[in-house]
Amino acid sequence: MRESDLAALCDVYFQTRSEAFHLLNPEDVIFDDFQKDTDGERVWVATLDDRVVGFISIWEQDNFIHHLYVLPKFSDQKLVLVSSPSVLLRLDDQRH
Repeated sequence: MRESDLAALCDVYFQTRSEAFHLLNPEDVIFDDFQKDTDGERVWVATLDDRVVGFISIWEQDNFIHHLYVLPKFSDQKLVLVSSPSVLLRLDDQRH
């Protein structure tokens, strides 16, 4: 994760939680939650045409995917989450 991606990642996290998690009280969803909720985790960023559209965060101590978020309007796109120089995960909209 690049420091320059931080605002966009906060936005992805905020928008996705606001739109998808209907059981959350909207007042409890805060723009800066991303930093608190991913503290100590490794974060890979999904971009499309140089725009941040999603991310995955891993709690490496337990090899646990803690967060995987994609902006709703891009959820049907094929995205590649990259940790340079290797690809971590490919999200594919094909059904098997």
